[in-house]
Amino acid sequence: MIQTGSPTTESIRHRYDTMPYGNLTHTFSAPENIATVASLFGVPGPEVATARVLDLGCAAGFNLVPFALRNPGARCVGVDLSGVQIAQGIEAARKIGLGNLELIEADLLEIEPEKLGQFDYIIAHGLYSWVPPAVQQAMFDIITRCLAPEGVAYVSYNVYPGWKSKEVLRDAMLLHAGNETDVGKQVASARSMMEFLLRAGGGNPGHPLAPLKEHLEKARNAAFEYVAHEYLEPFNQPCYFREFVERAGRHGLSFLSEAQVSMMYPPNYGEDIAGWLHGVAGEDLIKLGQYMDFVVNRTFRQTLLVHADRAGTVLPKPDRKALANMHFAARLRCVDDAVRMDGSAQQFETPANQRMGATLSCLKQAMLRLSEVFPGTLTRDELIEFAFNAQAGAKDAVVRDVLVSAIDELLEYLLMRGMSRAWQVSVAAGTADAQVPLSDPNVRTLASLLPEGPGVIANAWHDTVDLTPLERELISKLDGSMDRAALVQYIGELIAAGKIGLRTGVAGDAKTQAQAATRAVLNRMAYKGFLAR
Repeated sequence: MIQTGSPTTESIRHRYDTMPYGNLTHTFSAPENIATVASLFGVPGPEVATARVLDLGCAAGFNLVPFALRNPGARCVGVDLSGVQIAQGIEAARKIGLGNLELIEADLLEIEPEKLGQFDYIIAHGLYSWVPPAVQQAMFDIITRCLAPEGVAYVSYNVYPGWKSKEVLRDAMLLHAGNETDVGKQVASARSMMEFLLRAGGGNPGHPLAPLKEHLEKARNAAFEYVAHEYLEPFNQPCYFREFVERAGRHGLSFLSEAQVSMMYPPNYGEDIAGWLHGVAGEDLIKLGQYMDFVVNRTFRQTLLVHADRAGTVLPKPDRKALANMHFAARLRCVDDAVRMDGSAQQFETPANQRMGATLSCLKQAMLRLSEVFPGTLTRDELIEFAFNAQAGAKDAVVRDVLVSAIDELLEYLLMRGMSRAWQVSVAAGTADAQVPLSDPNVRTLASLLPEGPGVIANAWHDTVDLTPLERELISKLDGSMDRAALVQYIGELIAAGKIGLRTGVAGDAKTQAQAATRAVLNRMAYKGFLAR
């Protein structure tokens, strides 16, 4: 039970009933991603299409809804303390006819795990650090008893050392707003404290408050509910990574990896740092991870766990052979003019400004092909065949062996650097050049749940993506009944009515302007993963 003097379950329930969390998806918690990462480290998870998935602390279930739509053969169960949020999710599932999702209002301290059943994937995002110790123990107990023998669990939590500075900000907010019982007024009061700290010197590089600047500015610009639940909850208990692993171990659970593989790769933080880290930690993933947290001042982790009896099969580093069963997506542009297929060195860059060099023509061709289908995917074999067929000159077995090795090295590099994405299932996202543009049917379904105006929505990659009013309107219209010519005409009507502004420098007659505007909005929608192939 919750300790005497601690907030009661009812007070915690009241906060989430009063100010529900946003209807967000959490990219790396997607079972497709969990299964892919597990396979990289030698412990493949169960088949995703028919998986049993449990989400603990599911809010209104909107982290499950997109997955349930993508995988109608899966069984999804969500549990949350907030009856308001559960009711919201049940109504949304009813509205779209989602029959493979069950949402349960329950206190984790009172749940009988055996009645929930067995699950292939268990998700606990935004739960562990924000509940009292008794509930943390209950979460681990449920995972241990409900996780299938071959299953994988995902748990997110706040970590030190990065949260040391955020704790200072939390303490300051609670000093100023902690006695306010109305959640909305409490957040408003906390924001006034943020403004005061920024004026007091948080924006001055030489001031003692300068280390708080990044957190202050993010919190000031964040949604009300983020501040309410991230900073002002009665419980926020960060821990060190190794402490979390030890606690999980006491419940018969073992560390598998991080859900975001690139954060485990020391060379991402510099070759000198990587060499030193490997010297002190070797292949001890826990020790290595804890040292890395200090290097990057980490604040947040998304950890994958398996039953302890599988620990002996977990690999210390990703297995390149696992790439053969994956589908990859990457967006890379050539930085220095047009791509040259002459063996000269060129730089390629992601939208996040990550760069890599390439000289081999086959690698340049592979990157160009990935960019052409982005955010859709290609398999390793498809990339190999494309690059091999694009080669000029001899195409003998030796050439092919060199090409295969180079493509494997490229895909491993992109994945470990966080420059690409990979699932074990394809993502058939569309591009902007189709003669009959189609919105992704799952995105179209999710859009039907949103109120008018801007908002956020889950795309084909389980990302939470901003949705403009125009995109929302077009998603519902691009159902196959409107070809490109009809869409250009429709966009032209919106321009004439003053509902769409033109980019500076767009010239030509009304039709030319409408064509340019159509191309621009379709490019944005394709990049966001809103279109179907």
